[in-house]
Amino acid sequence: MKIEVIKYCHLDIDYLVRKSGYDNDAGVDVRLKEQVTIAPQTTATVGCGFGLKLPAGVMAQMITRSSISKMNITIGNAPIDASYTGEIHLMISNNSDKEITFEPGERVAQLVVVPIVNFDIVKELKTRGNNGLGSSGK
Repeated sequence: MKIEVIKYCHLDIDYLVRKSGYDNDAGVDVRLKEQVTIAPQTTATVGCGFGLKLPAGVMAQMITRSSISKMNITIGNAPIDASYTGEIHLMISNNSDKEITFEPGERVAQLVVVPIVNFDIVKELKTRGNNGLGSSGK
């Protein structure tokens, strides 16, 4: 699947979003475009400098890189719908007791693309029951 990136800042997209060297990695690394300092027990919202043109049937999410989670930092993983083409933002939460500063270019998140399943909400489903093996007859 190919996804078009929309540039919202002067930085090169290859700098902001970089695919790992491993074919089966879940996502691509996202680098910060600017310095960010986050006080203890607070959340900062930071623009990524790019947006996406996602195809129908998928959504994107930003997730925490494992190396960042060891620092007690989490990335809010709100869905990025295919219909949204504005600049993507990271919600970076500092769950530690000390101030943390990230420098421009640090990889703090991974961008993943996830298939979606459309569904309907109904009042009641016809249930099969809880009878075991052979209960539906021969």
